[in-house]
Amino acid sequence: NYDENANTDDWSCVYPEIELNVDNITQDPFNCDVAATECNLNGMWITSIASWTFINHASLLSVDLSSNYISSLEDWDFYWLSGLVELDLYQNKITGIENWDFNWLTASWLYIDIWENNISKLYSWTFNGLSNLNELDIYACPITEIETGAFYWLDNIQYLYLSNLKIRTLTPWMFVWLWSSLESLGFNDWEYNLYPAILEEIQAWTFDNLTWLKLLS
Repeated sequence: NYDENANTDDWSCVYPEIELNVDNITQDPFNCDVAATECNLNGMWITSIASWTFINHASLLSVDLSSNYISSLEDWDFYWLSGLVELDLYQNKITGIENWDFNWLTASWLYIDIWENNISKLYSWTFNGLSNLNELDIYACPITEIETGAFYWLDNIQYLYLSNLKIRTLTPWMFVWLWSSLESLGFNDWEYNLYPAILEEIQAWTFDNLTWLKLLS
C-alpha cells in the first residue's frame, strides 16, 4: 500500500491477513471445487489455514499454497488429504515444521516442496511418519542445524535437495538412515543464492552408507 505522505524513512510492507477456511475455499478468489483433484492457491495472500479447511476435499491429489504469507502450520491442516501426492509450500514465511504437520499424508508416493521459507532447524521428529515421502525440496531456507535422526523416517525418499542452507558441517549421522532409497542428494547453488555458501566441513563417512546414491551435486 502506497501513501504519498508516509515517512519514507520507515517503509514497511503491509498485507491483509487472510485465513483460508472451510467456508471460503470454494468461493472467489480461491474457487477450489469439492470434487477437484488439483487446487491452485498460489499467490493468494493467504496468511493462515484453518484446521477444517479441506474436510470436503478428500479427492485432492495436488495442493499449491506457494507464494503466500503462511507463517506456521497446524497439526490438522492436511488431516483430510490422505490421498495427496503433491504439496507445494515454497516461498512462504513458515518458521518451523512440527512432527504432525504432514503425518496425515499417507499416499504411497508423496512430493513436498517447502523451499524459501524461514525454517532454521530440522528436529529429529520433523518428518515423523513420512515413510512414503519420495521427494523433499527444502533448499534456500536459513537452516543452521539438522538434528541426528531428522531424516530417520524417510526410508523411501529418492530425491533430497538442501542447497542454499546455512549449515557449516555435514556429518554421517545426517543421512545414515537413507541408505536404502536415496538416489539424488543436492547441495548445488545453480539457481538460488539467498544465502552465501558457508559449508566448512564434510566429515569422513558422511556419504559412505548411501549405497543407492546416483547423483551428488
